[in-house]
Amino acid sequence: MRSLGESACYKILAKDITTVFGVNLSGVLSQNLLMTQLGSHELFSQLPLDVLDTLSHAAKVLENHNSGQIIAIPGEEHKKGFYFVAEGEAEFCDSDGSKKRCAKNEYHCLEYLCNPKLSFHHTIMITADNTTVLCLSLDIMKEKINNDSLVAEISYQKTVGLLKNIFIFRHMRKEQLDKIVGAFEVRKLKKDDPLIVEGQMGNEMYLLMTGQVAISKGGDFIVSKKSPTYVGERALMYDEPRSASCTVSSDECEVWALSKAVFLEVMQNDASLMEHLAERTALQSSSLHFHDLIELKVVGRGGYGVVKMVEHATTKMRYALKAVERAPLGDSECQAIINEKKVMMDTDHPMMLEKRNFSL
Repeated sequence: MRSLGESACYKILAKDITTVFGVNLSGVLSQNLLMTQLGSHELFSQLPLDVLDTLSHAAKVLENHNSGQIIAIPGEEHKKGFYFVAEGEAEFCDSDGSKKRCAKNEYHCLEYLCNPKLSFHHTIMITADNTTVLCLSLDIMKEKINNDSLVAEISYQKTVGLLKNIFIFRHMRKEQLDKIVGAFEVRKLKKDDPLIVEGQMGNEMYLLMTGQVAISKGGDFIVSKKSPTYVGERALMYDEPRSASCTVSSDECEVWALSKAVFLEVMQNDASLMEHLAERTALQSSSLHFHDLIELKVVGRGGYGVVKMVEHATTKMRYALKAVERAPLGDSECQAIINEKKVMMDTDHPMMLEKRNFSL
């Protein structure tokens, strides 16, 4: 190697690479390549990065196979899985005679991870020298993610992702979330079916997985909510009447119901988290009114409004009350306030304020 001008070179010794990656460097690089490909796949991309990393680095590396070698035949159930060609070329022959040839960065046999009941019915033959194939077997996948199929794992991760958007579930441990996910009851509803009735006692919360619902209070429409979202979470913490009604507004709707009894059973040995949830949920009380607030002092002023410290006359809970003059605001300023409101509604951190609504 000869420099053609001013340059900087860095040298990495083989022993240093071995220290970091182990002896099988090519295998590690092939697994990293697999992770990149999985991340761009329409199914695998729905999994969190840590799960993709676990699966790709658990795949078995079949290195340095030469043309003509057969690495799997029908009936070898332990070889049932997803195959990725990291280098070279391989041919996949189905029991019905159809064939597919896969070159570098191509894959086949995903159906075994999606439908575990299928019997292994492929013959896999290497068609180029020095071919490297990675196999993510169904058995390895089950061991690593504790689910029977890729579809089941995607469904689980979607549910966990939705739950973590709800402050009640946000700080739960994995084992608690696993119990919660497994306890949901799936229900199918039709247009105009009532999900929640204002004034009735509640003992369930709902995840809206498909469809749309309309929220109303006192017969007046308030807002529509589209899947994926949730409603009725206060019922898990309090024995109180529902503060609003929720009705299916789409043709069909799938909801997952979680009972208060299951929630309390999962949380019975976690007093500190229950205390945090009780404090956090108390801030969402729907019975607060402006006439209950006592102004203590002004804490800040801006170009369009003022922020005051106020205290609830009965509970003595203190709030930061922001008042904004709407007249001088343009569209961009209005959108900024809406965005600020959304961020505050989604925030759950001990060092940040939570947003509250008050009735006039």
